Amino acid sequence: MNARSVARAVGLLLVAAACVVVGGCGGNGKSVQPLLPALVIDESGHGLVVRDTVGSVTPDRALSWSYHELHAPAVHHDGERFAIVGRPTKHDPLRLYVGTLDDKPPRSLGADVDARTRLAWLPDDRIVYSAIAHDTSRALFVTASQDRPGGQITFGGTHANDPFVLKDGRVLFCGTRVETDGTRKPALFTVRPDGT
Repeated sequence: MNARSVARAVGLLLVAAACVVVGGCGGNGKSVQPLLPALVIDESGHGLVVRDTVGSVTPDRALSWSYHELHAPAVHHDGERFAIVGRPTKHDPLRLYVGTLDDKPPRSLGADVDARTRLAWLPDDRIVYSAIAHDTSRALFVTASQDRPGGQITFGGTHANDPFVLKDGRVLFCGTRVETDGTRKPALFTVRPDGT
């Protein structure tokens, strides 16, 4: 395991721990949300497989379409839609796509992304995702909707990645903070979808 893989694993564990601490995963006497189907990239790296919830008797189901490259599948909280980073052919740029689990090919949202992009669904059905900003650092962006603007929501070279939406709608993400001596250290940050 290389240093990047270790850092990502540690970051995801910290996000999971924060989820439990802030109550974003249910429990505490509240009703627990049903488990959503999992969407995983198949062994070829070109297709998606739908895995139903734990304890389901429904077998895994491969979606019939395939892309040249796929990354970062995220199932919507309604359990019927998903977002993914992909490119249909090797000549296409990597883009953000949305689709439904009913086996129709997804449609492009037009956002240029890269293979390190990670994404999550916001409560208002927009998507928060990481991508390269104009200053060449990683930043978080949100997609636009009919009544809400989209755009970059983190600035300042935090190298934002791995967005996770908390129960209150804020976005928890992994990044780096600059110490007084100029060194960078991993850190967790939160931001609202409007950038505040």
